[in-house]
Amino acid sequence: MRWIGFRFCALARYLRAVVLLGATATLVSSCGRVVDWIRGAGLGPPNRTIAPGKSIYGVPMGASKERFIRRCGTPTGELQLANGELLLIYGVKHAFFFRDDRLVGVCVWTSPILLGPINWVLAPSRFDEVSWRLSNGITNYMTLKDVKAILKERLVPYGGSPDHWDRQYFRENGMRVELQFGICFPKEESPVAAILAKAE
Repeated sequence: MRWIGFRFCALARYLRAVVLLGATATLVSSCGRVVDWIRGAGLGPPNRTIAPGKSIYGVPMGASKERFIRRCGTPTGELQLANGELLLIYGVKHAFFFRDDRLVGVCVWTSPILLGPINWVLAPSRFDEVSWRLSNGITNYMTLKDVKAILKERLVPYGGSPDHWDRQYFRENGMRVELQFGICFPKEESPVAAILAKAE
């Protein structure tokens, strides 16, 4: 499968805009949808581990949308992408990718995807409390120095340029895992701020 790259900032802005517009229309047109959002605070993830090529939070890669929702609860919202993929959004930090009704990836921010007043109408989600970890030991907020110690030469700057040290990736079990680092000085102390793991 061809990898379709997403820039974290661009995707975050897109999700904020689309979901904010959708949420506004929902609040005006249907109280029933608001009830659906509240139900989204339901089950939560079975565990906190992302195992590239195997499972995401205990749900096997390739699981159907129906199975995913049965395990994790009703999503906060859905977003259909132009490339045909579907995003299930949980809380304000998680987006799960589905391709042909099959789970293919996840994107997690350490800060909310959705900002501003929209957060006031979203019910708390157990997904917002998740401190994710990769099966290789990498966790959110881990520093660039510690990530390099685990991955060594497998960690590659985006575009192959050392100038993109704040956005790097590695491949594992048919997935490309991108890590976005916050800006700190020295840069080796910059923490992981976001992760995008998706089947290629």
